[in-house]
Amino acid sequence: MSKQLRTTLIAVAVPVALIVWATAVFAMDRASNGGEVLGSVAVAGTDLGGLSEAEARRALLDLQERLSTDPITVTVAGDTFSLLPSEVGFSIDVESVLEEAMSHGRRGGVAGQFGWWLGSLAGGDTLSPTLVTGYSRAALDQVLDRWVIESIDNPAYEGGVEVVGGRVAPVYPKTGIGIDNDESARLVAAALVDFTRTPIELPTQVITPTRTPAELDAIVARYEAEAADLIDSPVTLSWLTPPVSVKFDQALLSESLRARLVSPDSDELEFYFDADPLITYLLGIRDQIEQPPVDAKIVARMDEQLTIIPGRSELLIDESAVAGALLQASRSATKAGAFPFKEGTPPNLSTQEAEDLHVDTLLYRATTYFPCCGDQTNLNRIQNIKRIAEEVDGALVMPGETWSLNEYVGQRTIEDGYARAGAIIGPIVQCCDNAANIGGGVSQFATTLYNAVFFSGVKDIAHTPHTLYFSRYPMGREATLGYPTPDVVFQNNTDAAILIDTDADDTSVTVRFYGNNGGLEVESGLSDQRNFVDAGEVYQADPTMDPNGEPRETHGSAPGFTVTVFRYITYPDGEQTTETWVWTYDPYPAVFEVHPCKLPPGHDDYEPSCPAGVPSLLGLKERAAKDQIQAGGWTAAVSYVQNGGTCTEADNEKVINQNPEAGSFLLPEEEVKITICQWTAPPTTTTTTTVPDS
Repeated sequence: MSKQLRTTLIAVAVPVALIVWATAVFAMDRASNGGEVLGSVAVAGTDLGGLSEAEARRALLDLQERLSTDPITVTVAGDTFSLLPSEVGFSIDVESVLEEAMSHGRRGGVAGQFGWWLGSLAGGDTLSPTLVTGYSRAALDQVLDRWVIESIDNPAYEGGVEVVGGRVAPVYPKTGIGIDNDESARLVAAALVDFTRTPIELPTQVITPTRTPAELDAIVARYEAEAADLIDSPVTLSWLTPPVSVKFDQALLSESLRARLVSPDSDELEFYFDADPLITYLLGIRDQIEQPPVDAKIVARMDEQLTIIPGRSELLIDESAVAGALLQASRSATKAGAFPFKEGTPPNLSTQEAEDLHVDTLLYRATTYFPCCGDQTNLNRIQNIKRIAEEVDGALVMPGETWSLNEYVGQRTIEDGYARAGAIIGPIVQCCDNAANIGGGVSQFATTLYNAVFFSGVKDIAHTPHTLYFSRYPMGREATLGYPTPDVVFQNNTDAAILIDTDADDTSVTVRFYGNNGGLEVESGLSDQRNFVDAGEVYQADPTMDPNGEPRETHGSAPGFTVTVFRYITYPDGEQTTETWVWTYDPYPAVFEVHPCKLPPGHDDYEPSCPAGVPSLLGLKERAAKDQIQAGGWTAAVSYVQNGGTCTEADNEKVINQNPEAGSFLLPEEEVKITICQWTAPPTTTTTTTVPDS
């Protein structure tokens, strides 16, 4: 190859190689910067070049925030004000600016873009996209009106209306000084995009109203009847459920009524009520109006079918809607309308949540019985059973929740409606001086509840049978209740909630469990009694008994024994499980009543001395009565009465009254009081008669 040809080929190959290289670099650059702002792009000092589209959008939004909070100094009639652009709704058309920025370097075909790219390698030009902004003219006019009021002593007024004492009255127009709104709007619009924030001064001018007083008079005359109709009688806003009714009297309506022209150049009026006096009135009776949240409630009907009573959120006065609701009601023929509520705190259990608990099946109904009426102690027992049933009725146990009867009801107290009745204290049932007697009988409810737990198949966490066996309860499958223990505790180990429904009357108590246990079946079993233990005897004091009489048996004895209770659970898939509980009952001793002096020594009520029966002393002479009193080991206390009453001549010097009466029992050295009659004969009177001489 000749030297000349070789030189020519090199001359051609170098530019081609450079072009190929540049093209490859261009392609790689575009591939790596496909989502970025290309080249140098700046808006109001904010550099967008190299930013992703999302980053550029965020930068423009930050710019809008800075400009919105950068105040403009404005002078009106010598007074200076500070205008925040955000007050007049200043905004940047971010998407428009962003679109222009993202198109930089991407216009034209590949050749054109390649040419721009080559130029950018040498530095290129900085693009300044057009900053498209906007603001609210209506908001600006409101600001201008405020500045007129604050800065101009004799402002022009186009005229309007007001309500005085419930009647519409004209406010006549007035010539004065005002701001040239159109020119001011132009100046403010320019200042919004003047990032140097150069102060501006707004022009003022004399303004002559276009509306005449006669025109205002005509408007007022046309609306007088409508104003009167709005306040001619009280207005009531009410709510059906819960029942709320609020009456707004004519005085309050008149105080609150307002009117305004629909627009500055309109001949139409619109009436409205000022919310401030209305809200002040309502806040004074807020406790009668606002309603707390109400939980949805799952209720078992008498036919053992379930229904859900809907819940609702807290109801609060909707202060923003009161004036509008009152205006609407005042225009109605009935002068009535709906009270405006807004929702506050939601209920703990909403209607939908209640439905989602799937309480839809009667799992078990347990009932136990007891004797009606009787003495006050038994009446108290019945009262206690009814009271605890009332407190538990409607309890809702959530899936997975462990529920305690004692935690739910709390300690039984007189203040909470419980009374003193029999309770197991020591080896026997006693009443009524022990704290355990308050709420006596509630174990009947605990047993009934436990049987519902047992046959519903839920998990038994804790229960304790009575120490003594009572035939009114299922043997071994029963529970006593004290505070804080023993307790009845179970876990709802199903996927549905459990509703506990109860009722009680004078002879029985019933507990129903509703829920959904997946269709399992429960059966019970009971072993034979074993390990019998003989009962002993227990003596109780009765001070009214004859110390020498025979003990009086008040309760027969029963032996103690041990039994085993079984629970057999069969699941829908056929699987079976067996649970066992072993319980030993204490023997119930025979109970005898005796005089305290006949109790075994060491008994709490034992008295070492026995009383003797007081004999009848009536009719005895004083000496004989004292001898008998001393013979009984007692002390005589003697008093005397004179003639009159029961003291007659026949009873002279005899006992006519004694205390205590004959047959009463007194311990030695106690006092016997006797009353002795001291009768004295009345004096004799002699009468002398004198006969005069004839």
